[in-house]
This record gives sequence, C-alpha cells and structure tokens, in this order.
Amino acid sequence: MKKETTINELMEFLQENMVTKEEAKFFATKDDLRSLATDVESLENKVDANFRMLTEDMGEVKEKLSRLETRTFEDTSALVKEILKLDRRLEIIEKKS
Repeated sequence: MKKETTINELMEFLQENMVTKEEAKFFATKDDLRSLATDVESLENKVDANFRMLTEDMGEVKEKLSRLETRTFEDTSALVKEILKLDRRLEIIEKKS
C-alpha cells in the first residue's frame, strides 16, 4: 500500500534539495562548456606545438653533440700523432747529443 506524502514532508524535501537562484548562478551553461572545450583544445594545440618544437630542438642538440664528439676525437688523434712525432724527434736529438 502506498504511503501518502504529507505537505510537511514535501516541504522538508524541497528545503533540503532545492537550489536557490543564487546557487544556480554558479551552474555552467552549454555556452560555458563549449567555451571551456575550446579553451582546452587551444591549450592542447599549444602544448603539442611546444612539444614538437622541443623534440626538434633536442634532435638538433643531439646532432651537434655527435659532431662535437667526432671533432674532439679527430682533434685528439691529431694531437697524439704530433706528440708522438715530437717525442721521436726528441729521442733522435738526445741520441746525437
């Protein structure tokens, strides 16, 4: 059997669950949500662009580092060869003395 709801119960329910006009002002509208979605999409695009730029920059840095390592190795090898030549010449000079 259905229980009838009294006016007092109905009033209590409304007082506990209703939203005032002031509270409703803070609800998001469809336009608010669309605007938020547009802002989020714009932010995502900016983050993606910055990430791509950083990735490209990192690739350039790696390439430059690789060239620097090669150049350093080549320069070091050339210096070692020169030092060895000078060392041999010094030995020859010391033997003659």
